[in-house]
Amino acid sequence: AEGRVVIRRSGALFEYLLDFLRDYRRLGEGKAGSSIRALPPDQARLMRTELEYYGIAEAVFPKRPFRIHQATFSPGPGMLQRRAGCGAVVLPNKRGVLVMGGQHTHDAHDTEILDWHTKTFKMGPMLGSARHHGMAVVLADGRVVVMGGYESDNQALSTTEVLDPR
Repeated sequence: AEGRVVIRRSGALFEYLLDFLRDYRRLGEGKAGSSIRALPPDQARLMRTELEYYGIAEAVFPKRPFRIHQATFSPGPGMLQRRAGCGAVVLPNKRGVLVMGGQHTHDAHDTEILDWHTKTFKMGPMLGSARHHGMAVVLADGRVVVMGGYESDNQALSTTEVLDPR
């Protein structure tokens, strides 16, 4: 019939979705959405999948803005070396964090890489020059440029080094 949509879905989750849609129409986004957000995590995930299927997930599960002032730190994995004045950059394609240089028992030539997946550090490539308080940037093509800092005698460095992790 004209003006009707036939959806071939069934089950308790679909019934809950239909109830939600009725409430959504009657109560509005805020109150209806809170009923789904109150579901246990596994059911909320299933419901989100259903809502994505119908193209209305964003109305129920809006993207919340990141509020740094409400965030808290928690302990992370320990580095392999104690480091003061080290630099760090996020490697391309979310492969990890490169931590370079710094001072521990001496100025460091070494680097460490935090692996996102294992949450552990492993040794990275050696720097050509020991340096502390240097800076690094990741270029658009994925290369990492390390620059400046100080030598062990606290003389400022004017050198750069390029790492191509590809």
